[in-house]
Amino acid sequence: MFDYKGCSEEELLRLCDEKYANKGNAKWLYWPSEVYSFGKYYREQAFYPSFLPLHIYSMHGMEPKVTTYNHELNNNSEAMFVFSKEKQQAFMEKSKKPCYIITPPLIWYRRHHKIKQDKNAKGTIVFPCHSIPTEETIFDLPNFISTIKSLPKDMQPVCVCLHMHDINKGQHKVFLENNIPVYTAGNAFDIKYAQRFYNILKHFKYACSNLIGSYTFYSIEMGIPFSLIGDKPDYFNHGNDQIPLGKVEIKTNPVFKKGINKTITDEQKKYVATHTGMGHISRIKFSKILWKSYINNNNFIKDILHGFTILPKNICKEIKFRFKKNYREQNICPLCNTVGTVRIETVDTSDIIKHYMQDGFNSEYLFKNTKTIKLYQCPNCGLKFFHPTISGDSPYYSHLQKESWYFDRADRYEYEYASKFIKKQDKVLDIGCGKGEFRKYINCDYYQGLDFSEEAIKLALEENANIKNESVQEHAKYNQEKYDVVVLFEIIEHLDNFKEILEAGLKCLKPNGLLIISAPNNDGFIKNAENNFLNMPPHHLLQWNKKSLLYLAHSFNLDIKKVKFERLANIHLEWWRNVQMQNMKRLLEGGKFKPIMTEYTYKKKSIRRMVKLYSLLLKILLKFKINFFLKGQGITLILQKH
Repeated sequence: MFDYKGCSEEELLRLCDEKYANKGNAKWLYWPSEVYSFGKYYREQAFYPSFLPLHIYSMHGMEPKVTTYNHELNNNSEAMFVFSKEKQQAFMEKSKKPCYIITPPLIWYRRHHKIKQDKNAKGTIVFPCHSIPTEETIFDLPNFISTIKSLPKDMQPVCVCLHMHDINKGQHKVFLENNIPVYTAGNAFDIKYAQRFYNILKHFKYACSNLIGSYTFYSIEMGIPFSLIGDKPDYFNHGNDQIPLGKVEIKTNPVFKKGINKTITDEQKKYVATHTGMGHISRIKFSKILWKSYINNNNFIKDILHGFTILPKNICKEIKFRFKKNYREQNICPLCNTVGTVRIETVDTSDIIKHYMQDGFNSEYLFKNTKTIKLYQCPNCGLKFFHPTISGDSPYYSHLQKESWYFDRADRYEYEYASKFIKKQDKVLDIGCGKGEFRKYINCDYYQGLDFSEEAIKLALEENANIKNESVQEHAKYNQEKYDVVVLFEIIEHLDNFKEILEAGLKCLKPNGLLIISAPNNDGFIKNAENNFLNMPPHHLLQWNKKSLLYLAHSFNLDIKKVKFERLANIHLEWWRNVQMQNMKRLLEGGKFKPIMTEYTYKKKSIRRMVKLYSLLLKILLKFKINFFLKGQGITLILQKH
């Protein structure tokens, strides 16, 4: 699911924007103990509540050259935490404050959550040396870009991971202009920094930079070879009173020799081990130190009251995720890149194959050696997605398109609603248009449909609809900012590359143009529909809802004009009634809710009678047209490009 295509510029800026940063539940006392997710994982290491402040100080990164800074010596913290014996000795020579060796929080997070290099890892992730507001690194950027682009073929593709300060000052633009994909772990003050960092790092076979930094240690500790390439940068301090002003000499350790390095030497392993918590204290001792330092500061009642204010929303969720077996796994959300998604259900592919076989289509070849697929939900953006990704091909969709219901629905509420936003003079692009049915609902000067289905295009030509067998990515190359309206009706749930499709669609859209997206609403009645084979692979790969669609809109920096829920369509009345009967059956039987694959049986005769009576009541209600007040299966968003 990792595409090596980088983030869009809008996403890079949003991830680094401080107004979107989640600093967690606790008050920050000392920034080095909190930055880069440190505070979150210090608390997890020490079994310490997420809402209590840390009264300890720590290093905020690994150091090739051990230095004791003034801010580390001159603060009111109870204790100092470092990552190496060398740093501990240097600190204790200048301070009487207790100093302990601890595992770096990011490394603890990686080990605790069993994050490993992906088995399909490839290419090289480049970490250009970064600046901060008071200190600047200067190097020949065009020459550095030339160097990384000329890396050997087996080290391609090359992607760049930039620090938030470099993105905020626009350095990402230079890499993007040179067709180098750019990633970022986002704002350093966000508690999800570690998740994002390892979500990037684990997909690459090699790492490199023009300077030794924390990323060097994180890469080698994870088993990823690191190369020191390019010219050494000049380092200037123009505002940090912790070190001398002016040009600062940068020293590198001889264990990291300049040049391409495709293996990790024993010397490098030993060096990294000595700087990443070797000889660290136990989690129990760490916990005792944090609690002792907290009690010494006499804020217990105030902070506990603060904890109770966030208990219902945060702490209960945290307890649920930590203690429910198999609840969280290390699959990455394809929308927001969150690690630790919630597994909802596991489906045997043999059941899916059996279903299509009864319908006259052998889908066994699509699943190959895949025995099960799992449905996950992201706790951050709400998107549900299946893993592994198994999508239907041309023969599969040709089979579905033989059914009249696949194209010919009597009531297309999303078409009717979207047509209200299209004017006579508008140019409209319909991505994944099928046979161009939407053309009948609008009166505009120019309509262009795109679809890959030969069957759909054949039907479209019979009705004189303007449709091309062409990808939107290809179409965008020669139609930039051509269209007033771009529409995608029930398309994005079929795509694992939906971001790429939307980016291309937005390139075709004029400034202030409208992007109209519709998708099945998986917070509606279809959420509870049993054995809904069309809402799983190889048909639907993603399950959207209002929350995830709004997140999608914000991630592309689009203005949200309207959000419209479809009313219950006549064609879905019987389906809706069956779903309500299934819900009643589960309620009466007290069975575990498993919405995907369930045998529709009744354990007791009395339950069967009650469900039958309930079904009759629903049938009577539907005759009074109550479906007009009920939400249907779809949701439509009207979005505007800046």
